[in-house]
Amino acid sequence: MSDILLNSLFKEEEIQKERGAVIEEMNMYQDTPMRYIGDIFEELLYGDTALGRKVIGTKEILKNMKRDDFINYFKKNYNSRNIIISVAGKFKDINLEKFLGDVKKGKKSEYKKYEDKQIKPELRIVDKNTDQAQVAIGYKTFSIFDKRRTTLDVLATILGGGMSSRLFIEVRERQGLCYFVRTLAEHYLDQGYIGTFSGVTLNKIDKAIKIILQEHKKIITDGISISINDYFKEVDNVTVTAIKITANELFIKEKLNLAIIGPFNGEENRFKKLLEL
Repeated sequence: MSDILLNSLFKEEEIQKERGAVIEEMNMYQDTPMRYIGDIFEELLYGDTALGRKVIGTKEILKNMKRDDFINYFKKNYNSRNIIISVAGKFKDINLEKFLGDVKKGKKSEYKKYEDKQIKPELRIVDKNTDQAQVAIGYKTFSIFDKRRTTLDVLATILGGGMSSRLFIEVRERQGLCYFVRTLAEHYLDQGYIGTFSGVTLNKIDKAIKIILQEHKKIITDGISISINDYFKEVDNVTVTAIKITANELFIKEKLNLAIIGPFNGEENRFKKLLEL
């Protein structure tokens, strides 16, 4: 492995073969709306920034990358300041210097911090002929270092963390609008988000979106049953009061984001009205 890291040749023919494989990987994701909606949602949230751009890149970039691009990137970023080494197994001693002593010194890679400038609800529709609409609804939150992170995780669990969650019971069990619905919280270095994802019946997508938004609001207006307060205290001192405060801070109409994959070309106004509820 150290030989691969330190002495890769970046042969042109190997780059061409891998280029084709990665483009097919991209096609696979795009043909799997349940998987692809996550990428679309993060693009909507963060735009043309490091957080918003896909890790896999775009077809245009992949098709135009040259061998020199790989070599220059390798020289800039693969150095002693950017490498973390983890070793696990049954051994008494290991000489890492023998394998990695030739790693070049260099500067630690930096990233441009994200600045949130959202002032109104945002919508993105990817028009695709599907039998089911994929929906992602959510809000930007805070970094992985924020003390409210655990509270946010519990909030996500209450909303859509399993078969006993509010959204699973309401959207699937009571209304029969979907097969799956889940809410998750993502935490990055200087930003994050809480998002609800679901695959819903095409002709009932409006109703599903309304119910999801209503369940978000209920956390603020109705709160959480006090009978489960003792349970949350066992999770890093999370309380129902803290959950309600966090929801009130985050679930703001001006910060709302909705991403959709489905056959809805030219129907932006229809869904924008839902975001004004």
